[in-house]
Amino acid sequence: MRNNVFGLVGPHGYGPAYPAWQDVTQPAAGANAVVTVDGRWQARVLGARCTFTPDGNAANRVICVDYIDNNGKTRLRNGAALVFTASSGAQAFEFDAHRTIAEWNTNTPVFAPLAPWFLPSGWQVQFTADNKQSGDQFSALSLWFEQFETGRGGYQVGVFPEPDTTPGQVAFGYPASAYAPQGD
Repeated sequence: MRNNVFGLVGPHGYGPAYPAWQDVTQPAAGANAVVTVDGRWQARVLGARCTFTPDGNAANRVICVDYIDNNGKTRLRNGAALVFTASSGAQAFEFDAHRTIAEWNTNTPVFAPLAPWFLPSGWQVQFTADNKQSGDQFSALSLWFEQFETGRGGYQVGVFPEPDTTPGQVAFGYPASAYAPQGD
């Protein structure tokens, strides 16, 4: 059963939204972790979490959650202004769209902001380690996002409302189905 949260995202989103949680496959050592937005949806990432463990090679690593377009170009980086050195141990990261500044204290997760951009199908969300080394490892990866159905029966991406639509639909881009009778 899908949970429609239209009332929560209506003024800010594309229309009916469905929350989704996804455990991300742990990548091989020395690799970044990537999730591609499914072709049936547009998505807005609201939370991301991971643990990063650097190996013993000397390097300063920066951990980010990147939004990458269909052409492979990084359009936005979400991260905290800090680096991790060799053998510094496992560090948990909590990225949150409701946070505006990054915070980190000894023996705590790194709390970092996450831009709630709408990502078209085919875009990627990537857990990135800059200056990564062959033994660096991401683990415990997960995403929380809202999905917006596109295509036939969903939100018509790129469709402009007809002149005879309701004022709310024109002002906020709600799909016509949002105004349909819901039954008795």
